[in-house]
Amino acid sequence: MERLPTVTSPAHRTHRAKDSCPIRLRKLKCLRASWRRHRFAVFGCVLVLLLNGPLCAKPPAELVVTFQNGIVNWSRGYMETRGLKSPDPLTKTQDAAASALAQARRHLIQLAGAIRMDAFHRVRDLGSLNAAIDPGIAHMVNQLPVFGQQYLSDGTAQITLHMSLLGGFSQLVLPAEIKSIKPLQTLAKMPSGKPSARNRGAPPQSPGCFTGLVVDARGTGLQPALLPRIMDEKGREVYGSAFVSREFAVQRGISAYFTDFQTAVDCPRVKDRPLVVKAVRASGPGKSNVVIRQADAVRLLSVAEHLAFLRKCRVAIVVSAPKRNQGG
Repeated sequence: MERLPTVTSPAHRTHRAKDSCPIRLRKLKCLRASWRRHRFAVFGCVLVLLLNGPLCAKPPAELVVTFQNGIVNWSRGYMETRGLKSPDPLTKTQDAAASALAQARRHLIQLAGAIRMDAFHRVRDLGSLNAAIDPGIAHMVNQLPVFGQQYLSDGTAQITLHMSLLGGFSQLVLPAEIKSIKPLQTLAKMPSGKPSARNRGAPPQSPGCFTGLVVDARGTGLQPALLPRIMDEKGREVYGSAFVSREFAVQRGISAYFTDFQTAVDCPRVKDRPLVVKAVRASGPGKSNVVIRQADAVRLLSVAEHLAFLRKCRVAIVVSAPKRNQGG
């Protein structure tokens, strides 16, 4: 016998909808129970991503080198580390934060020592030359305010410390041979102190004067350092500690580093009309000295105004983007 289709009335449909509510509640309870069972695994995955990911986002043009204990941003001139303390039933929240801060300080001291000073030394090598450097760095790190503090979902305390490569740090680690240099006199004067008729009304810069130096060292394997040197092909220094004035080296750094050529050319450090030269190779055990062509070296040192912008550390170096953990 053929079975007739069942016709449901509106009231019957309403009754079935009411009967489905307990089913929905049971599904919702199952989802909540599943979340409770797996939430620690999810938090663990997030924590792994945080630990292995970069400390901060960066524009593509900035040179940020990752070390084992933190990062160094050579474009903006700072280093950054963090400390973590996982939750412990016997540990109070304040104690976890204090432990994370102590770890971040240890990491920052280690990171500071790992930074390359020049082609031959790292900062940690300077302690044998100057006994004040190691305790000086430790004192600066211990006086730093907390840059960032947060608690992860599982209760882990995370403390971030941030310290500039400029200012007090540079004053401490830069060699004493870098001294203040008086500005060059570019305008001839008569005994009365007034400009001569020959120079009166002359523009402050000659038409061929450059306002900074950009060295394109991409592809040479050049490594960033606090005290880079630019050499000619005969091994003579054309930029380095002998050419800079200490106040500018401390305030700005000897050079800024970038991974994008146009960003380096446009940066305020080299102003409006930089001299652009191409590096021939990197030299030194640490590959932190850059070698330029002989003709470019002669051109750089031939005009007094060029020496003036070198004195003010108006130098930018373009390097290839580093690989992860390239810093050490």
